[in-house]
Amino acid sequence: MVDPSPNRSSGPLHTPTGLAPLEQALRDLGIPADRCGLMASQLDRRAVQLAQRKGRPYDEALAHLVGLMRQGSTSDARNLEVPGVQPHSS
Repeated sequence: MVDPSPNRSSGPLHTPTGLAPLEQALRDLGIPADRCGLMASQLDRRAVQLAQRKGRPYDEALAHLVGLMRQGSTSDARNLEVPGVQPHSS
């Protein structure tokens, strides 16, 4: 589990369940289960970078990244929801 930094929100993804909701969302997108943990960590790290660089909330940055993942996935995953993360509207 990734420790929350001071620049990250204390939202639902940073609970004792760690990145489990994000990992599940990635599985729902069709990502192989054995790759979801690593990919969730990478998305988390990138969301922190975006939040810091763009001066936006972590949750908004993560929603943007999940939205990009959703666009690249099959049409069956259009209704993917990550608990605690509002869908990003382009």
